[in-house]
Amino acid sequence: MSASAFEVARSECFAAGCDAFLAKPFREEELRGVLESQLNLRWIYADHEESHSPFPAELRSPPTAELAASMNWPPAAM
Repeated sequence: MSASAFEVARSECFAAGCDAFLAKPFREEELRGVLESQLNLRWIYADHEESHSPFPAELRSPPTAELAASMNWPPAAM
């Protein structure tokens, strides 16, 4: 994902080994499309009366302290 919309940034990303490129601002359906193609996913949508988001409520809320403690977080940026 890049904030740069220049074609050179896109070309540099692919030259560096990236498999996909998504420039900001992006639409949610663009992100889902990239994830679907790169991770071989198939999205299954269900009707949620409380929200139009494709993500279940438990993924829209911050994790509980117990769940957060059990997550394998990526290392902090150097």
